[in-house]
Amino acid sequence: MKSNKSLVDYLKKVTVTMETGPSPDMTNSNEAGQSFQFVYGIGTQGICLFEKALFGKERGQDILLEVTLDQADDIFGHLKPSLREILPRLFPYYIKATVIAVEKADPHEIVHAMAKGSADCSCDCGCGC
Repeated sequence: MKSNKSLVDYLKKVTVTMETGPSPDMTNSNEAGQSFQFVYGIGTQGICLFEKALFGKERGQDILLEVTLDQADDIFGHLKPSLREILPRLFPYYIKATVIAVEKADPHEIVHAMAKGSADCSCDCGCGC
């Protein structure tokens, strides 16, 4: 049985690589996957569908999601602003995320991620928004 320490779970720092493409087989996908790191489960609206799909996964496992224009906000939720540079602007598309690392997040990282996820400003105050 796998240790819970190595599984995607609440308040863990999760690193994934993300590939996008127009079809489930990633034909014409973007270049090699881009890395994305986040603290799982800190969204003010609860976990998003992307996080839910990753729950319980371990290093090396992946998920595949179809993203349509009307579902993008529900799928990525509070993570969407941080994914601006990775996600395509043309819909629909598929996204394959592969878990690269699952680590314990230190309290500073958790607080920073929570502040960033709840920020509603576009200023230069350093809050991470």
